Parts: sequence; structure tokens; C-alpha cells
Amino acid sequence: MTETALIGIDENHCQLIYGLVVANKPMRILELGYGLGKSFDAIENGCLYNQLPYTHVLVDDWSQWSGVEQPIDPSANLELHSCTEEQFVTAYQGEDFDFIVSDADHGKSHRWFGEVCSMIRPGGIGLFHDINNPNLLRCVAEARLMQMSCHVFERSSRRDERCERGLLVVFKQ
Repeated sequence: MTETALIGIDENHCQLIYGLVVANKPMRILELGYGLGKSFDAIENGCLYNQLPYTHVLVDDWSQWSGVEQPIDPSANLELHSCTEEQFVTAYQGEDFDFIVSDADHGKSHRWFGEVCSMIRPGGIGLFHDINNPNLLRCVAEARLMQMSCHVFERSSRRDERCERGLLVVFKQ
């Protein structure tokens, strides 16, 4: 698949991701899905701004790119897992994360939403893109049942924004 065939996360939500990284100063970050790399860049730029040590765990099966892993600048901070979101979540037995961005399997990720939220450390933040997808809408109700503070950012004021796809932000107490 070519880059032009991918839509990617919108600029407004990338700016929100950058701001949350700068403000929350996460040390351990999980990103589920690479897409065009826009959220990846927002996270990396926020971490560089913070000038603190961090680990960025990136999970993608590269299916949007016909299985071809995309070139990412090598970094001592990057831990790359070439697998699906579901494979990573079901096999993961490790350390929790301060910051999670989920933008991978829009068709099924609602099935393991609770598991992803359980990976967030207290005081951490989870972001779930394209939340207004019919499969993912139930995640908002599930977050509230788990008594997590949350908000969906989904309003566009201009035609070129595409914010209506929705970004769910959850805060773990």
C-alpha cells in the first residue's frame, strides 16, 4: 500500500499527543500501530523536548504496507515489535506504561481494550484513535465502567481537520 492510500491521524490529534507527552513526561511509552508515523513523530518530538530518558515501544504488523517494515531512524529509545496488536497484548507480561497510543486494529481492538487499559500505570494516559468507529464506540462506556476519567475529542471546526473520527483520552488514577 502506498503512503497516499493511507489517511493517518489528523494534525489536531497529533498536537494533542505532543502536548500530553510534554506535560505528562512519560518514561515508558507503548504505541500500537504506526500508520504514516505521525503519532510516532509527535511522541518522539515530545520526548526530545522533555530531555528525559524514555523507552518507546512500537508495535505494528506492517500489513498496511504489504508487510514491509517502514524505515524508522534507529534509536536506543525504540523497542520494535513486528506483530499484530492482538498478538502483543495477549502475549505481553511485562512492565506497565505511562503513555499508550492505540491506533492499530480498528476492527477488533475493542475486544482487548480492558487489557490495554490495565497496562497503564497509575497517573498514566491512554489514547485510542478512530474511537467513533462502530466497533470501538463501546470502549468509551467500558472506560467509564472502569471508573477512568475520559474524554472524546471529536469536533472539527474546519473541513480539513477530520477530528470527527475521535480520539478517546483516558486517565488512570
